[in-house]
Amino acid sequence: QVTASLASIGPAALLEGRADLVPMCRPLTPEEVQGFTAKYGYPPTQIKVAADALAVYVEKRNPVPGLTLEQLDAIFSRTRRRGGRAIEKWGQLGLTGQWADRAIVLYGYGPEDGAHVIFRQRVLDGGEFRLSLRVEGGGSSIVQGVAAATGAIGFASNFFTAKAVRAVPLAGTDGQFYAPTEENVRSLNYPLVRFLYICVNKHPGQSLSDPVAEFLRFLLSREGQQVVAEGGNIPLDAATVAEGRRAME
Repeated sequence: QVTASLASIGPAALLEGRADLVPMCRPLTPEEVQGFTAKYGYPPTQIKVAADALAVYVEKRNPVPGLTLEQLDAIFSRTRRRGGRAIEKWGQLGLTGQWADRAIVLYGYGPEDGAHVIFRQRVLDGGEFRLSLRVEGGGSSIVQGVAAATGAIGFASNFFTAKAVRAVPLAGTDGQFYAPTEENVRSLNYPLVRFLYICVNKHPGQSLSDPVAEFLRFLLSREGQQVVAEGGNIPLDAATVAEGRRAME
C-alpha cells in the first residue's frame, strides 16, 4: 500500500508502526527523532535516495539577475532574522523602469509541507513568513501562480520548472551566484540543495525485513538511480549511495 500525504504525517506513521517505509522530502526534525528514540531506545534510520533543489521562481521576463539569502529573507519574512530591511518592491533590488514600483507577490507552501520547513529554516533562519504569502497546495500550483503574476516570486522544487518561469541564481557561501543545475546541486554550491529520504525503523544489530531491504537496495542501485533521474530528481553520487548502503547493514 502506498499513501501520499504531507511530510508531517510520515514521522507519526513510522513512530506508531503504521508504515514500513516513510519517504520524506526533508530530514526528520530533532523533535521527531527525539520522540522516536524515547519510544524505541534508538533513533530512526534515514537513508538518502535522491537529491533535489528548492528553486526560487520569477516570471520569465523578470530581469533580476540573482538573489542572496539575506534578500530572500527580507522578501519573504516578517521577522527578518538575517537583519535586512523589508523588501516589498522590485525596485529595492535594483530593478528599474516599469519594474521599479512593481509590488512583489509571494507564493509558497503551507506549514505542513517539507519545502516550507526547509525554506523557513535555511532562508528565514527559523523566522516567520509574511502574512501575505499566498499558500498553494503543491509546487505546480506555485509555479503557475508565479507565471500568471508579473511581479510574483515563489519557491518550489526544481522538478516543477516550466517555460513561463525562470529560476533565479542564488548566492552560495563563496559569494558567487549559482543556478539550481544538477552540477551545482551535486557540488553543493547551490545553497538550497535538499535530499529526499526513506526513513525506517531499524533496530541496531538486526536486519531489515526482506521486502524493505530489497526496495532500498533497488533505490540505491544503478537501475534505481536511473528511475530517480527519469522521475525528475537528481541521482546520488557514489559516496552518498555507499553511505546509504552502510546504514542498511
